[in-house]
Amino acid sequence: MKTNLTILLEKFASDTWKKIRLGYLYSCSQIETTITDNHLLEFSIANVNNLRIYKAKGLDEPKKGFDWEWWVGSYNRGYYRYSIQAKLLHYADNKYYSLRYAVKGTQQIDILESFSKSQNSIPLYCFYNSRPININNSTSWHCNLPYDTEQLGCTLVPIDHVKKYIQKRSTRTFESLHSTIDAIPWRCIVTCPSFFPRKNLINQLSPKNREVRLVMELPDFLKKRNKEDEKYTIELPDKYYDSDLGGKPKNILVFELEN
Repeated sequence: MKTNLTILLEKFASDTWKKIRLGYLYSCSQIETTITDNHLLEFSIANVNNLRIYKAKGLDEPKKGFDWEWWVGSYNRGYYRYSIQAKLLHYADNKYYSLRYAVKGTQQIDILESFSKSQNSIPLYCFYNSRPININNSTSWHCNLPYDTEQLGCTLVPIDHVKKYIQKRSTRTFESLHSTIDAIPWRCIVTCPSFFPRKNLINQLSPKNREVRLVMELPDFLKKRNKEDEKYTIELPDKYYDSDLGGKPKNILVFELEN
């Protein structure tokens, strides 16, 4: 039986796959920040009990921030922390043009990696995708569940693999970025049958030279709030958000997995 979180992530992936294509056909394309904001709004509207959403408060987030931070787990088993940068596939020519994006001369991927090392999180790229209907994307499917094209609308790829395609002359296509078996639909984070205790999938997503850290207790500022508290904008404490290059997440989600 699917959980509410699984249903949400599947719906958003399917919607993303369709909307990118429709945006191209009707000359009304969205940029990646718009898609992320739409997902955030839909997460909020869904009002799922085991999902909490926070917006970062501060001046640095719009300039040097990455898009998502996810804490995934449960209070009695612990949590894994993910630092996630979103990128959009250009529908017309099948390329990720903004992978080499730099902030004041520093590559965005370096900011993400610096943060993940400082805070011992797992750095990932989230790709928003859609491809022409006549293209067979089954070679990019690395999920144990039955093949579903639209679930490739939102995918997660480890930073180690993305690094290979940062160079100027690299081929930054959907197929190349998803050529690794470590590229998965984003629903796998909460759905994969082997995900908890998650050793296989967690080690698969984590940088190869780093030990994965399970956080046994959430920081106080991410613990459940009173229902009457509707303000989701929070200050990010330096203890959990300090890094050499200054990156911070823009949006923080806590996924409480159902036991």
